[in-house]
This record gives sequence, structure tokens and C-alpha cells, in this order.
Amino acid sequence: CFTGMTVLIKWLNAYPAPLQAIYAQVTALIILLPAICRDPRGIFLTRRPVAFGVRALCSTLGVMLYYFAFQTIPLAEANALSFTRTLWIAPLAALLLHERVGWVRWGLLGLGFAGVLLVIRPDALGGFSWPHAAAIASALLLAMAVIGVKSLTADHSTLSILSWSAVLGSLFSLPIALLHWRWPSPDDFALLLALGALSVGAQLSYIRGMSEGD
Repeated sequence: CFTGMTVLIKWLNAYPAPLQAIYAQVTALIILLPAICRDPRGIFLTRRPVAFGVRALCSTLGVMLYYFAFQTIPLAEANALSFTRTLWIAPLAALLLHERVGWVRWGLLGLGFAGVLLVIRPDALGGFSWPHAAAIASALLLAMAVIGVKSLTADHSTLSILSWSAVLGSLFSLPIALLHWRWPSPDDFALLLALGALSVGAQLSYIRGMSEGD
């Protein structure tokens, strides 16, 4: 799903990142709507609305920066920088979820960050650009969103988390998207819908994975 998303993000780079994000969020909401209509109270009932809100905000900002980075720098570099999301997750899990991270894992995380720096070093010598910074900021924000997912899976279903994410993500994305609004061509509209569908698949896989392991 993530591979398909990155290709579509690059292919549709005529549409600014906030526009891509809002189309993806609305598509996710449409896909989830039948399930939401069957049991809206059961899906949205929660004692932790703030946790959902913070998680959705981190996810929305992270996705926009992620799209922007993939639009503006070469795919190989953007992809390498996106890998730092996984590297951020372990220290955040230790800090926020109190999961144990041994010395071996800390060492491997350090090697991982060093590897990312080696990948981007040729361009970094010419100056570290704003898109590079956006990619790293995106990785950190999305890592925080993943930590939020892990916390929420303790007492919420996958469908509940996906639905909250789609609704709040649409609301958070809309004001920024309106500043760049343009209607897509029919072909591009179909591709934007495909981007949203892949986004749902990626989130579903991630949430299921987070609910099963550390």
C-alpha cells in the first residue's frame, strides 16, 4: 500500500499536498461510511476524545509533510528519510508507553539513523533543503501518530480508530486544502480516489499490526 501511495503522490504532484490529503481523507470516510452508518454510537463512543484528536492532528500534519516531501525530492531520498519513522517509534514507545528498549536495540537504532544520513549525504553536501526537513518532521509526527494508535488499540476497535481518523483528518485538512483548491480532471480524480483507498489499506494494516505486537 505504501509503495502504491508514493508512486501516486509523485504522479499527482500537480496537486499540492493539502489537496491530496483532503481527497485521501474524504475517500477513506466514504469507504468507511457503510460501517459507520450501521453502528455510529458504537464506533464513536469513547472516553478519550483528546487522545483521538491529538493523534489525528499529528497524522494530518505528518501526512501533508510526507506528501510534500515525496513531491519535491527524489523518491529514493524521500523514501530513505521516511524510514526514520520506524526509528523514532522505539524511543517514543519507551518514553510514552514505557515499553522496554534494550541496549542492543538502541545500538541498532543508532546505526539506522547513520544509514539514513549516508543515503542523503550526496545532496546534503549541497545544503539541507526544506523538503528534507519536511520529510524528517513528517517521520516524527507519523511516529507519534503510530504511538497514539498503539495506545488506542487497548480499548478501541480497528474500525473505531479508522473512523475517528477519517472524520478528524477531513476536518483538520479542509481549511488548508481550501487555500489551494482546484477541481481535478476525471482521470486525476480516479487516481486521487485510488490514493485514498491505498491510504485506508495502509492504515488498516498498521493498526492491526500495532494491536498485535510491541
